[in-house]
Amino acid sequence: MPTYWNGISRHSKECYDQVDAISLHHYFGDLRETGGDSSKFLARTSAMDRQIEEITAVCDVVRGRKRSKKQLWLAFDEWNVWYRKNTEAD
Repeated sequence: MPTYWNGISRHSKECYDQVDAISLHHYFGDLRETGGDSSKFLARTSAMDRQIEEITAVCDVVRGRKRSKKQLWLAFDEWNVWYRKNTEAD
């Protein structure tokens, strides 16, 4: 997504020298995302892997453009698993 990448890259360039870490967040949904298939739900962890890879890549690009020796830490410090029924009726 160009807007996503441009926003992340722009903000990363602006604050790179002032921060030490980036806090990552991801919330995993339930039946709406997986159709009730448990294997699809468990496979959602690949989305977390992609998020880490994408943010690492952005940090690496910014680091290279700034010619900085500083390397930011990534903290995946907020995530949630919600696998309950979304309906009120049982």
